[in-house]
Amino acid sequence: MKHAVIALVVAFGLSGCDAAKELGSAVSKTMDDNKSHQMTLVIPSGYKMIVGGQQAKVYGAEECPPASDFVKFLFGPDPDEGVKSCVVIAPDTKTVTVTVGLPSGASKETWAVERKDDRVMLRRADGSLLAASE
Repeated sequence: MKHAVIALVVAFGLSGCDAAKELGSAVSKTMDDNKSHQMTLVIPSGYKMIVGGQQAKVYGAEECPPASDFVKFLFGPDPDEGVKSCVVIAPDTKTVTVTVGLPSGASKETWAVERKDDRVMLRRADGSLLAASE
């Protein structure tokens, strides 16, 4: 009897492995099919970046999109939702206008959006690349 229970568990486990492999293959194929679809990136209002070698808060001029219901459930409502203070980088965006809060004062800048493979980079008018602050 003990061997029969073990055999049943192994049989169900093996059939589950096949189902898991099939599901994994389907997810992988879907991800590969969607590689050509780039997602829209959103930099929230006040996000800290390294600008000109200094840490600065960055503010955009686009409307901040709503968070998903799951994110709202976990973290609560986003106070910036609907406010025009986010940097929104859609798949076809070439430049973004931002307000940079440097220690010397706020300045308005236009940054170029560059794409290479799956990476999206932002470049200032002086040619320097931007990075997130730690």
